Amino acid sequence: MELARNTTAAQLERVVRGMRRVHKIEEDAADPELAAFRMRTTIGYDQDGNFVLRLVCSAEDGALVQAALTQVQADLDRQRAAAVAEPIEATVAPEPEDVSAETPAPAAPPQPELAP
Repeated sequence: MELARNTTAAQLERVVRGMRRVHKIEEDAADPELAAFRMRTTIGYDQDGNFVLRLVCSAEDGALVQAALTQVQADLDRQRAAAVAEPIEATVAPEPEDVSAETPAPAAPPQPELAP
């Protein structure tokens, strides 16, 4: 607390960053396996509202993440293609099957009565 009273905001930020770095180094030294496995991610949105993901990990983990992202992208592309094709199919009227031209049109469904 004394440090916060006697330093500028910029100086305090620098000290806190250094303390976090030291704390992480100590954690990594205590458990090197966990340190090697740990992925560092930054997630947020840019000025245009786009999702931004930054990931730092081992090459092996990166290959797995890339393969998963490629698969998800392919799935999204298929869904988008199906969504674009769907309205076109819906607007085309199906051909009638051996229906006489004299066949009356189906009656409109009854409308519910509104209370006064």
